[in-house]
Amino acid sequence: MSYLKMIESYLLVVLGSFSYPFYIEIVIGIIIQWVSENTVFINGVGENYMSMSLYYKKIREQLGHELIFIPSVAAVIKNEQGEILFQYPGGEYWSLPAGAIELGETPEEAVVREVWEETGLKVQVKKQKGVFGGKEYRYTYSNGDEVEYIVVVFECEVTSGELRSIDGESLKLQYFSLSEKPPLALPYPDKIFL
Repeated sequence: MSYLKMIESYLLVVLGSFSYPFYIEIVIGIIIQWVSENTVFINGVGENYMSMSLYYKKIREQLGHELIFIPSVAAVIKNEQGEILFQYPGGEYWSLPAGAIELGETPEEAVVREVWEETGLKVQVKKQKGVFGGKEYRYTYSNGDEVEYIVVVFECEVTSGELRSIDGESLKLQYFSLSEKPPLALPYPDKIFL
């Protein structure tokens, strides 16, 4: 399912209970048009997409695939067995639920938003686990875009929600023990998982 079709389906479910289907179709059309004009979709693997805010889209229009610096966040989320939640976006690597900090957001707000979008879970930030960056945190996306992340990692606790990808970025969500941790796209030190 494409990203726009996923949004349309989600909105139909959410708005479908209203008694004016004509207005619902107009609202859905406006939202889908806004999303398509203000978001760039980068095809990763198959139907997996990464959305990029208008801010980063404008930067990419100016710099092309050139290396850019992105302030970001990541979440360490554990289940009752102490296993850590990882997401699989496609390709050979897994990641923590993570993403860019948007303009006007605090890192704490960004991690709560990213976790919701990527996992369907509502979380509460418990504490900061570390800040990481440097050459080891460079990544090249399948479309050639190069980034260097500075990542604020938070320990988060699930307060509600159902484990599922809201934004379509996660093909798979799974808890792993530290000893069975999958290969990660970024080299987080094991100490953040303790």
